[in-house]
Amino acid sequence: MPKREFFLLTKRAVDLIFSIVVIVGVLWWLTPILGILILIDSKGPIFFVQSRDRRNRKPFPCLKFRTMWPNPEADTLQTQPNDSRITRLGIYLRKSHLDELPQFVNIFLGQMSLIGPRPHMHSDTHTYAPQIENYLTRLDVKPGFTGLAQVNDLCGNTSNLHDMKARVRMDVFYVTHAGPSLDSVILWRSLQVMIRKFLGFLGVSRKPDPVVDLVPANSRSQSNKAV
Repeated sequence: MPKREFFLLTKRAVDLIFSIVVIVGVLWWLTPILGILILIDSKGPIFFVQSRDRRNRKPFPCLKFRTMWPNPEADTLQTQPNDSRITRLGIYLRKSHLDELPQFVNIFLGQMSLIGPRPHMHSDTHTYAPQIENYLTRLDVKPGFTGLAQVNDLCGNTSNLHDMKARVRMDVFYVTHAGPSLDSVILWRSLQVMIRKFLGFLGVSRKPDPVVDLVPANSRSQSNKAV
């Protein structure tokens, strides 16, 4: 079996294992609790379902616990600093990333992977694809729950073209270098980041993990030219 096919089969197996563990071990009891809290905190549905781009630019329903008041700009406007659309509970769900746990259902269904470029809104794709060379390369693989950009602190709101270029640079590097070793490093780094943020959410201080650049300097310069 070719290495690429073996890697993809292994990657899918890991996706299934992690998604089943989270769905069976966490979501089955956490969803009713958060659902009640969301309904008490604000009017609207428990889940926020947004059509986003996946591999080959096919749309899929990306799942999240709702963290905003229902609003007409939810599908076109990224969150802003001190965004008034975010609910009181939504602030904590976003800080802890608990709002993204339903995406393990997307992973189980094969619409996403555990590791890969984060799925963007359609409006972001329409806006940035003409401005950033090789932007659509990030859609050559399944979108991920976490990725190379996220473990390098390139996450959250992208308020300008420079920020988006930096994120896309990491995504393009991942697509062109994806393999078991890189996925393992990203997964380990993601777990470290999640633990640190969760402890911070609980008010427990912890010395930050040293930042290790996963992209070699020569590859970074080549990627800079690409975007």
